[in-house]
Amino acid sequence: MMTRTHVTCVNCGEEFVRDANYHGNYCQSCHTSWIDEEMHANESEQSSLPPSGSRHSSSKEDDTSEDGRSEDTNYEY
Repeated sequence: MMTRTHVTCVNCGEEFVRDANYHGNYCQSCHTSWIDEEMHANESEQSSLPPSGSRHSSSKEDDTSEDGRSEDTNYEY
């Protein structure tokens, strides 16, 4: 038995029929738009990251003083 429910999209306010397989509160159009936006955001985020396996110098390596101690632990007594 398939249960269908009439609900209102929380994004655009359009009433739509939600079947038993979908439990969201967005109409098909808003749901598709949201998925597309998420995919584009993830793609642009991944393209701004350095390639995996690339080596980066650690900022901690640059923060050591001549005596080998980290500069953030040089305390004045």
